[in-house]
Amino acid sequence: MTLPNFLIVGAAKSGTTSLYRYMEQHPGVFFPPVKEPCYFSDGLPEVAFSDSEYERLFEGAGGRKAVGEASTAYLSAPEAPARIKRLLGDIRIIIILRNPADMVYSLWGHNVYQQGEERLSFEEALEAEDDRMRSEEFRAGCRSYYGNFFYFHRGLYHEQVKRYIGTFGRKNVHVMVFEEFVKEPARHCREVFGFLGIDQGFAPALDRHNVATTFRYGFLHRLLVTPPGFAVRAYNALPLRLRIWIYMAARMVYGINITSEPRPAIDPALRKELAGRYMDDIRRLEGLIGRELSIWYGGG
Repeated sequence: MTLPNFLIVGAAKSGTTSLYRYMEQHPGVFFPPVKEPCYFSDGLPEVAFSDSEYERLFEGAGGRKAVGEASTAYLSAPEAPARIKRLLGDIRIIIILRNPADMVYSLWGHNVYQQGEERLSFEEALEAEDDRMRSEEFRAGCRSYYGNFFYFHRGLYHEQVKRYIGTFGRKNVHVMVFEEFVKEPARHCREVFGFLGIDQGFAPALDRHNVATTFRYGFLHRLLVTPPGFAVRAYNALPLRLRIWIYMAARMVYGINITSEPRPAIDPALRKELAGRYMDDIRRLEGLIGRELSIWYGGG
């Protein structure tokens, strides 16, 4: 059986979907039909519920040199690196980081406009964050991953990256900066291909992916995001192949039901305040990865 030898682990709303789409075009790369299995995060696996089922997601790899998956919850999930190491060993890890103030605002927008689950304004959600993190009731009541609602903490990258470097070693962790990636995607793809030891000369089509969206029909969106309990239980009891088929069909319908829509920009004063709150963590991250991140200073 084939298992992944690399993972894209996040951060959320930081270009991971674009990188995934570019990489899947490479003849030396294999991704399973499920983009985000989320197998190594608490309460998240959507398709594979055991090590053997997770292995079977990669049955079609066909000897390709780079085999991986992309689950953005892995970066912030404290339990994920050790779980990954236990099953996959010393694999390669790809991390994309975005200005934390912009990332967390985009994540809030995703929960409001795309998931339809966040009811608080961005400012109110930031104020409620500590209470949410302490509340088991809040976690249990989340229809989607509860960690997506811990906005400010998702932007504290230093400890998140440190866990991966400490678990897999610095040479096995490739850190990218979103703002640089969107300016020169071809160059960064070549660097990723080199990191994985595959042909760097391959040039993928560089279309834009995962732009801001909202849903067209609320009832259909709610059915897809929060199916009835009996449907979930029936789904979980199905064989893996049927689960994958249903998952892919649901994602196709989900894609049809969403439409691009401009979202309001973050309040400049709040963005500046957030940038100040993140500065100490950014400085520690700079020391950890050995490069400056002045592109994020002052929220810039």
